[in-house]
Amino acid sequence: MSSQNKEEKHFGYLDGYRGFLAIFVVITHSKMTSKCELVDFIFVRGEQVAVNGFFVLSAFLLTYLLIKDFENSSKPILLTILKYFIRRFFRIYLVYFIVVTGLSFGPKILAGHYSYSPWFNLITLDNTGWNHLWTVPAEIKYYFFIPIFAYLFTRFEKLKLLILIGCILFTQLNREYNLIVKPSDFVFEKRHFLHVRFSVFFYGTIAAFTLHIIESYEKLTKTIKNKLVQISINISSVLLLLYSIRIHDYNHKLSRDTTGGYWSLIVLAMTLGHPNILSNIFSNEFLRNCGRFSFGIYLLHPIFIQLTLNLKYTQLQIDFTFVVMVKTYCAGCLFFYIIEKNCMNLGNLCIRQMEKLSFFNQHMILNQQENELPK
Repeated sequence: MSSQNKEEKHFGYLDGYRGFLAIFVVITHSKMTSKCELVDFIFVRGEQVAVNGFFVLSAFLLTYLLIKDFENSSKPILLTILKYFIRRFFRIYLVYFIVVTGLSFGPKILAGHYSYSPWFNLITLDNTGWNHLWTVPAEIKYYFFIPIFAYLFTRFEKLKLLILIGCILFTQLNREYNLIVKPSDFVFEKRHFLHVRFSVFFYGTIAAFTLHIIESYEKLTKTIKNKLVQISINISSVLLLLYSIRIHDYNHKLSRDTTGGYWSLIVLAMTLGHPNILSNIFSNEFLRNCGRFSFGIYLLHPIFIQLTLNLKYTQLQIDFTFVVMVKTYCAGCLFFYIIEKNCMNLGNLCIRQMEKLSFFNQHMILNQQENELPK
């Protein structure tokens, strides 16, 4: 397999996109004064850009990859689902558990300038405190819906297009008639509830469905590879990205639903048009490293905001933000190799041990024998 094909398969440029969103979060939370127009601009758009962008990207990648796993008929469905949850547990929840335990029982500097819910509330994903960790419970809860969506989409192969149309129609009806969330739910105390953010995640799942359907039609894929079509995708995706960053609406429901749809289109355009302007920009090594370390950057950046405030050696907001970003990047790198990577290795070890169980081995042999039978 060529390096380009590997890049397309693993969406390496989306790591850079994730890194861009992580930087956006750090800049948003580092605002302490009104002395920098750029930081002010990013601050008021932090949630609709960074948070919604993260939610859409996470749902897109997990849904798309799980669909691909379900299509591998040599693996039992149960094994695929168990592997998915094991990876999510060790990649996200265990890391989150370690961090919130440190926040609850460690030095006060670890909490930064935020207030947190009691430890038990944090580990049970009931985070109502004034802090940045409210996004993690919402994302973890959506993980439980992804296998359902991916399996149904794969199971009813002949109805994929109808399923996609139905999903798009549902998002529009939900936007107009508040089918899932009520206007009274848009309060700080409920922002970690999944139903408040469900539509944003669901846009990412819809983007994954769309990409999969396009890839299943050879003629459509060839049409998209046409030079004029690629130019159109290039121009429209760049304009949409700029517009999505530029707009701001104080109606949180409108911002959530509208930008969720925009980010799903941007991700879809990058994957369909790769290599293009956006995928080339986000293939930058620094941005990709930021994406690789993004969970640590997200979890740890309040520590370095507080630490930089305590040291008081910056006067300008832009200097303060830069110092926080450098410290957070270095900490995120160390955190990835010391904590995250070991958690992932532990998860992979559990998966390898599980695959050795006789039940799964027998099931895989039966599937393989069925596939070898003449059609």
